Amino acid sequence: MITAKSNFFDFIVTVFPLCYVLYFRILLFLFYKDFDKSYKKPSLLFASKGSKWRQENQDYTYIVSTKEIILSNLLFFGPFLFAGLVFFVIVNR
Repeated sequence: MITAKSNFFDFIVTVFPLCYVLYFRILLFLFYKDFDKSYKKPSLLFASKGSKWRQENQDYTYIVSTKEIILSNLLFFGPFLFAGLVFFVIVNR
């Protein structure tokens, strides 16, 4: 069992990775509902210089879909936006 010493920072460090895995599973369900039955795996994109998106493999003939760009943006920016929202709610209480 994972326990934290009643310190808020330790609690956040313990819970954040677990919540991120849950967040990733929710995004997979929303964007790829038939992932386990499909032959096409979800493709994660990485930002490179000049804000160009590139795929995890080096196939330059692949055309990136809007769904893959949105999924990649949400994977990266989603936890920060959620943390900012929680911080905003806590500060304004």
